[in-house]
Amino acid sequence: MVFQSDVSVSLRVGVEVTGINENSNDAQLSVSPNPAADQFNIQFVSKSNSDVTVDVMTIDGKNAAQFVNTEIADGLNVIQVNNLHLAKGIYIVRLNQDGKSLGMQRLVIQ
Repeated sequence: MVFQSDVSVSLRVGVEVTGINENSNDAQLSVSPNPAADQFNIQFVSKSNSDVTVDVMTIDGKNAAQFVNTEIADGLNVIQVNNLHLAKGIYIVRLNQDGKSLGMQRLVIQ
């Protein structure tokens, strides 16, 4: 398992978002580039200023990495992830906020 101190994560906030359905629970989660090597971005829309937890799991559900980001703003957020040193394969990136899953995306590491 990769510990938070081993991972380089940066966050861009304050991007204006338009055209979002306010009644939707969809975080509009995306992971790019996909496939990736050792760096990828997680982009999502948050409806509150609260911490998010990112889980990177193997396809069979084992936790490969987990980190918490405490600088999430209301609106569009981009988390840049570096240096996870994941083995080649297929992973699931799950984003959680306030104890609820905001969504999951498949990630291919080449």
